[in-house]
Amino acid sequence: MTDLGETQEKPMTPAERMYKNHLKNVAKYQKANFEKCRDKMRRYTESLKNDNEKREREIDRRRTYYLKVVKPKKDANKQQKQDEIDKVKAEARKHLLELDWEEEENPF
Repeated sequence: MTDLGETQEKPMTPAERMYKNHLKNVAKYQKANFEKCRDKMRRYTESLKNDNEKREREIDRRRTYYLKVVKPKKDANKQQKQDEIDKVKAEARKHLLELDWEEEENPF
């Protein structure tokens, strides 16, 4: 029987490794320069508040990203987890049938 905690990870390509390192470096920079990043985000937020057209574009971009990327991934992950659960349940049923237990003998 397989453990649900075990996942088979493919080795990362060089481009994927570079991207992961880039994300780590960005996080380090943002932690080291907290005030700079906060001020930059404040200025950006203010510019969005002042420019209605720019704000609408940003809202639309976020909405389409959610609908095209986040939601399909979320649904696929949910289906994959359900498939894994069903597989484990089927294996357990098969194992119990192999043992050929009667209702009275079943300790569960």
